[in-house]
Amino acid sequence: MRWFCPTLLLFLAPLAIARAQTHTPAEQLLRCVPPDYGIGFLLNDLRGHSERCAKLPWVKSLEKSALLQAFLTTPEYQKIVKLQTDFKTHLGVDWPTLRDDILGDAAVFAFHPTTRPEGADKAGSNKADDEQGLILLQARKPDLLAGLIDRLNTLQKKSGELTKLEDIAFKGVKYFRRVTNKDTHYYMIQGGFLAVSGAEDALRQVIERRRESSSELPGHLAWASKQSSVLTAWLNPRFFDKELLEKSQAKAPDAEFVKAFVSYWQALDVLGVSFHVGDSLEVRFSLQAREKDLPPAAQKLFREPARPSELWSRFPENAIATIAGRIDPAAVVESLADSLPPPYRNAMMEGLNKSVGAALGLSVLKDVLPNLGPDWGVCVLPAADAGQWPQAIAALAVRPGDKKVDQAMLEGMNLAARAAVFLYNQNHAANPMRFHTIVQDKIEVRYLVNDKAFPAGFQPAFALKDGYLVLASSPAAIVRFKAGAGQTPPGGEALLMRLSSTETAKLLRNQRQIVIDHIAEKNQISKQAAAHGLDGALSVLDLIDRIELSERAGSGEVAWTLRIRPSAR
Repeated sequence: MRWFCPTLLLFLAPLAIARAQTHTPAEQLLRCVPPDYGIGFLLNDLRGHSERCAKLPWVKSLEKSALLQAFLTTPEYQKIVKLQTDFKTHLGVDWPTLRDDILGDAAVFAFHPTTRPEGADKAGSNKADDEQGLILLQARKPDLLAGLIDRLNTLQKKSGELTKLEDIAFKGVKYFRRVTNKDTHYYMIQGGFLAVSGAEDALRQVIERRRESSSELPGHLAWASKQSSVLTAWLNPRFFDKELLEKSQAKAPDAEFVKAFVSYWQALDVLGVSFHVGDSLEVRFSLQAREKDLPPAAQKLFREPARPSELWSRFPENAIATIAGRIDPAAVVESLADSLPPPYRNAMMEGLNKSVGAALGLSVLKDVLPNLGPDWGVCVLPAADAGQWPQAIAALAVRPGDKKVDQAMLEGMNLAARAAVFLYNQNHAANPMRFHTIVQDKIEVRYLVNDKAFPAGFQPAFALKDGYLVLASSPAAIVRFKAGAGQTPPGGEALLMRLSSTETAKLLRNQRQIVIDHIAEKNQISKQAAAHGLDGALSVLDLIDRIELSERAGSGEVAWTLRIRPSAR
């Protein structure tokens, strides 16, 4: 029996290799896309996503909502119904069949907007030569796909739209040239695989690349093949290299700016957007870059994991809207300065020192910027009284450093506030503004008071609190800024923004008449129409719990995700 194991391995090895080389339908299609195409879209596993989506609680709630029921009565929806009926009548395929059996596995739409040579006759050029579009799809039922193509050809021949259909052979593969009274395009169909293009050369490239299925995918297509989203879009940075390089070398006023931009652009491998449907709706924008080719100021962004701001634990959890992040002001100013031509760069730095630096008595570059951040944020809070407008807080981390930068900035704001009071009171002697100071938990808070000029509850305030320079709509808002007021987001992503749809809807309902009056006046419509529009907006807000924006970074990639979390109602 000693021969048994080697013999078994001999038979199993080809099976293992075949399994290792098996590609998903999406990856099979992406391997057929010419690598120099600039823009593309991948529709992936539409059948599976549709099945999973139908089981989601929020989708079932949406189906019962008044908003959707109202949409079903609109002329736009009736046009969709008519289109589906016509498709079924003339081509014999309904939407569920098209979705599951033809588009259900994968479909790719790629585009190559070729630039005409300078001086070419635009009027006499063939548009297909200038704009190469490409459609690829892998159908689950090949016979159904072939029948659909045949019925389409027959229908258009009878109507006179299809004037010529001829088959052509290329490297042993048959494809078709299809001439209509509007344009000419080409297609090939093999089993469940379909390729369609307005450019014959593009279709031939597909045929060649399909024969070389083991070839390595370029960066942007490799990224797209790894996405599990229902829809993925990508942009190939290399497609635009030549044009950007020419602009950077031209003698134009913006050439220096373009040259700085090119230094970042040429290090990028992927710009992509993916759309995910699950317990929440997500739109993710991704950048992949070669870190070593980036300018030093940008390498940190792609190399280090993103961290949430400490301010999330200080802003109240029930905020209507919160934006909080981490930034290195010194690095930002350095990057901005590097992108400017020397004269503008010098002028910018001189301007900062003459304005901010002179007011604080410090060097902006050496003293101020190194002691600012990285945490910064803004939040809008519900008012304690439902009849008042929301409160607001803005905070920036500031350290004393060697020259008491925090105290210098506080004193600078103090002088600016007193100057504002002085200038206002010169022209409003009958209704003067007052400057006050109070102490809250050993923190000195300065604020302005003018009950007639300011809205109810609005008393602009500022203070230096727990290592942050805080500006707020009132001293009461500064009290709400404290450690433990909120929760630090879980790791893995850095939360940047959160908008509470629930609190926003509550605010609009509390201020309903004021909002209606504002909408009516601004848009010159009746108050009844404004109320109807507000009710429509509220019906949308009631379907959503909150909207979040987060960041993930590291290993040469940065991704920002916009996440819409449906309401549990």
